Amino acid sequence: MMDEIGSLMASNLVTIVGAVWYVSTRVSSIKHSLASMQLEMQEIKDDLRQAREGRAKLHEKLQDLSERVTIQEVKSKSTRVGLGKIT
Repeated sequence: MMDEIGSLMASNLVTIVGAVWYVSTRVSSIKHSLASMQLEMQEIKDDLRQAREGRAKLHEKLQDLSERVTIQEVKSKSTRVGLGKIT
């Protein structure tokens, strides 16, 4: 009877050790995956920040060009008015 109990205890102990090893291996794998995803997310955040900065610069340049076009149009109209070419 004691041999049976000892055998059951050893069997349960081996099962528990195996389960703990498996779970710890899975947790380690998940931690590694999360670390990789965090690194990728940081890279995406950096790319997004750079894209937003680029978009802001392009918007400023567009505004500048729009102002220049407006100035040239006003100059062109005033020149034509001065020459009497507008009918």
